[in-house]
Amino acid sequence: MSGWFRGSRGADDERGGENGGQQLPAIDPRELLNAWIRALTLLGEGRGPDETIASIAQANRPGRHLTALRTPLPADDARALDDVLAWLHEIRTRQAGVNILVEQLLIGWLSEATGRSWNEIVQQLAQEIGSMLPPE
Repeated sequence: MSGWFRGSRGADDERGGENGGQQLPAIDPRELLNAWIRALTLLGEGRGPDETIASIAQANRPGRHLTALRTPLPADDARALDDVLAWLHEIRTRQAGVNILVEQLLIGWLSEATGRSWNEIVQQLAQEIGSMLPPE
């Protein structure tokens, strides 16, 4: 089952890039799971969308990776890089919004159907998915 948690570029290992051998951070599936569980827990608090998103952002502060680029970077290349990064951020933000909506509906329906609380469902998800992850 742990194969489900591997990225397409083999990101489980730190990787050097073409930019002077700088290391990109490894992606830890357990940390991804923990961030997701924190988000689901906050969704269950019944706040409005703006407050919930702000709470999730505070609880799951995204990491940053600084990289050095060779200079001089042509102005057109710098603008293109900024545009691509902004586009990626926008896509990821929209994906997160859709995920939040779907997760909220699914867990709500499951809670209604089973009589179990939101927290009970989230705890069981955390335990079962945690047991499927590769060892630390």
